[in-house]
Amino acid sequence: MQKAQQLQQPVFVYAYSPGCHFCQQMEKTTLHDAAVATYYAATFVSLKVDITVDTAFARRYDINGFPTYLYFDSAGQPLHRSSGEKPAAAFIADAQAAFQPQTAFYALQRQYQAGSRSPDLLYRYSQALNSSNQRHNPQAQVLTEYLATQSALQLKSENNIRYLFEQYSAPTDEYIIRHQSDFAPYYPAAVVQKRAYRILAARAFDAGKQASGEAFRTVQKLAHTQFADTAQAGHTARINFWEGRRDWLRYAQATRRYSLLASPDLYTLRKSATYLYHFGEEQGPERQQQALQEILAVLPVLLKAERSYESLLLCARLEH
Repeated sequence: MQKAQQLQQPVFVYAYSPGCHFCQQMEKTTLHDAAVATYYAATFVSLKVDITVDTAFARRYDINGFPTYLYFDSAGQPLHRSSGEKPAAAFIADAQAAFQPQTAFYALQRQYQAGSRSPDLLYRYSQALNSSNQRHNPQAQVLTEYLATQSALQLKSENNIRYLFEQYSAPTDEYIIRHQSDFAPYYPAAVVQKRAYRILAARAFDAGKQASGEAFRTVQKLAHTQFADTAQAGHTARINFWEGRRDWLRYAQATRRYSLLASPDLYTLRKSATYLYHFGEEQGPERQQQALQEILAVLPVLLKAERSYESLLLCARLEH
């Protein structure tokens, strides 16, 4: 801050963790880009903070993920924040957004806290919240308020459809899973389907974690009413429910039944086998052995489709 005040320059903080994959990717590529280096060096006094060491800094600025980028004026007042792995052009655009009240995170936050609820403000603020990496994030509330300003016809516009698909929160997830056909003109069917299955899996996991039979029945209803392949959707829901419960025997049994389908998802099979290897012992040796027997029946299906070194090693470990 002393240097920033001397130079009358704003401050950029790169908050990272040494073990963060996306931080490592940024440091290998974007942060070494010539245009990025030139722009940031000319514009900011920059600081790199290891949040795993400076935990007080993380708490002060409510940092909940890596990498997080914070922008301050020369007096130390926060201007903007963002996160995630970004290409060079987007990273420069992020810095430029810090100086525009229409895009700067904290300018939007102040307008919202002052009572503004115009559709335009809610739209822009919810977008900024999407990449804010905050623990205390009001994104779901802001999105709900924005959706309430839009008619059913407006929600089907290309701008809103693309906006909804880029957001990750309960209100947008609800819309996506119930209106998958609305996204077909703008996204490949496989991309929409993958997103819908992820939402279904996350909801089933949460139901398991909460040990809520009622929540799981709601998930099962979604699986049987909102998906063309109800068998695959139903199995996906059950597998993720037992994962949330950390009942590894039933998790393995559900995965084995799923593997009997004509085209089971290899990611699901690999994930189940990996989780059994790491966590199967949590329920004691007897249930662990039962769970391993179940998952061993899945391995031939995995190896038939994917006979890689990693898959063979995983199978060998489980058999051992």
